[in-house]
Amino acid sequence: MIAMSRRFLADWNWFERIWLASFTLVTVYLYVALDDTWIGLCASLTGMLSVVLSSKARRSTTIRASSM
Repeated sequence: MIAMSRRFLADWNWFERIWLASFTLVTVYLYVALDDTWIGLCASLTGMLSVVLSSKARRSTTIRASSM
């Protein structure tokens, strides 16, 4: 698992890593502070990760209709 995350973040600079970690922490904090539901937490985290990963042009963010 650790090797996979190192490979996944290999081409990211320090600013991008800190940005991703800080926004993830803010999202989790807001989940706790606002007493949100699990669905709200999952939706906000996956939405944020989708935007970040698609801006990095990762293929892992795309879902092809032919694979369904």
